Amino acid sequence: MEITQYNVQSCCGGKGKAAAMVLSKPLTKTILAKVMATGDWVEATYQTAAGIFYVENKWLTAFGPFNSTSLQLKCKFAIPPKDKECQQHIDAFVSMIKAME
Repeated sequence: MEITQYNVQSCCGGKGKAAAMVLSKPLTKTILAKVMATGDWVEATYQTAAGIFYVENKWLTAFGPFNSTSLQLKCKFAIPPKDKECQQHIDAFVSMIKAME
């Protein structure tokens, strides 16, 4: 899967870090199942029931509508000096999603 990533400012007066992504394939429940199978993520089942891909872990929240090619990632702790660690977690998530075909 190909991913185009755009880094954007998140909330909190521009101090937060987030990424908007465009995927080459739509988000599906199969991708959700694969993300959950890693054991590192928690699914918000009420969001899944509403048609939204929504997972989070200690570092990130990832969300976007199912059957869409849009995905957003938001770092939970992105204020310096944690912002560099946050980018590493975004990169790891992107690598994981790219490997899921």
